[in-house]
Amino acid sequence: MLRHAAQPPHEADSNLRAELSTKIASAQFDVENRLSELRGALSTGAVGSAVISATTQLQGLSQLQRRIASADAATLTAIRNEVAACVAATQAFVRQEQADKAAGAAQAALAQASDAARSAVTDFERDFYGRRIFDPYLKFASAEDEDGYRHREEERRLAIEKALAEGTPEGNLRANQLAIDQLKDAGAHGADRSPDYASRLTGLQNARDQLIAASPPAKEGKPPAVSPPGPANAASPDATSSVPPDVVAVFRAAQLAGGDNARQGHGVSAAAVAQADIPLRG
Repeated sequence: MLRHAAQPPHEADSNLRAELSTKIASAQFDVENRLSELRGALSTGAVGSAVISATTQLQGLSQLQRRIASADAATLTAIRNEVAACVAATQAFVRQEQADKAAGAAQAALAQASDAARSAVTDFERDFYGRRIFDPYLKFASAEDEDGYRHREEERRLAIEKALAEGTPEGNLRANQLAIDQLKDAGAHGADRSPDYASRLTGLQNARDQLIAASPPAKEGKPPAVSPPGPANAASPDATSSVPPDVVAVFRAAQLAGGDNARQGHGVSAAAVAQADIPLRG
């Protein structure tokens, strides 16, 4: 039986040297890529500590690479664990930076969606309550019917202003849903005959759905805190519904809800959506 001859010492040293050098080079490549991204982000106001950390990582890797190039056989064997630890630390750094980058992008998307929802509501307020563009189309069955509608209209206006004053994604979503509720209420009394009605309703709904989609996902194992809507009142379609069916569908389809319902100013909680429907009289 033929036996493979043992590798000559110099060949074994060369293989080990190449193995360690390749691991270091791969770690350097990962850090250099992340460092390039970080330097590009500095112009947008990113914190420079990550750049300093990445630069330090590269310096350490370069020093280790030089030691490998000049190490003898005994040193190469002894340095093996040091290389493994250094590579593991570098990989952990890159993963953390990538996670931070993703979190930053999610926060930016949430802020953008929140601003868009707020803008849609303020436009609605201006045209609906200020310019009264839908009033010419309204029809009421009786004076009592109109009184009830006007009372709901005013209550929603005050609730919208209060929600917007919070300056949070939750507040903007609640204001957006209140605007949708009011527009649908007006639509049930003839405003849907206006040429502006469909586009305005679609704009509010799109802004709401985008804000919901940009909100943080539910914590693992925690079900969405959105309850199905209750039976609607025929005279006032939105008065008794806790959350409209299309909002519930968006949450369930995306499996989204806020992180912690008690937390304020971060993301959009399902409970905040449920608060969008203010109990109305009349």
